[in-house]
Amino acid sequence: MTVDLAILHTLALRLSDREIDARGYLTEIAQLLTRWVGCSRAGLWIFVETDRGPALHCVAMVGASTAQRIAAPIALPTDMIGVDHPEYFTSLLNEGCVVADDARSHPSTLSFLRDYLVPEDVYSLLDVCHSVNGELFGVVTCEQVGRPITWSARQLQTVRQFVSRAGLTLREASVALGVAYRRPSEGKAWNDTGWE
Repeated sequence: MTVDLAILHTLALRLSDREIDARGYLTEIAQLLTRWVGCSRAGLWIFVETDRGPALHCVAMVGASTAQRIAAPIALPTDMIGVDHPEYFTSLLNEGCVVADDARSHPSTLSFLRDYLVPEDVYSLLDVCHSVNGELFGVVTCEQVGRPITWSARQLQTVRQFVSRAGLTLREASVALGVAYRRPSEGKAWNDTGWE
């Protein structure tokens, strides 16, 4: 399935008209991602700085089978610290994404194996950086639970289209939650690459 621009526009209007709050907007967006990408769960993260260094902070994590927000993230702390997952952060910032069809053996995601992938039954991850006006801001995560999936070019394109269309509103909603965003000193977003 592809991104429905009319739905994104309607949700952005509902947010600006205060018909929904920032948390409601982010939750609905994550829920839509599970349908558009065809994954078990979707999450929205923003870059922050912690006392231990750069990190990602989860602002929404939703399962495909429920409209309710999952405690974010399920088995990890709300902030995923870069020093605890150096291979993941290096790949994410250097490549603009981590595509792990088999996250349990992928070198960038092995650090999640014991504390997250196995307990949460996650087999595949598709994590994509996004920027707003050329400034790296956050990460969209897609997860497959219960069995592995080979991410298709169409799924990658769906995430790419989503982040290019919704990035500004995602930033506004995330900032409205009061999370102190901090741009990484280096890194690139999916939009910055030549992948098709």
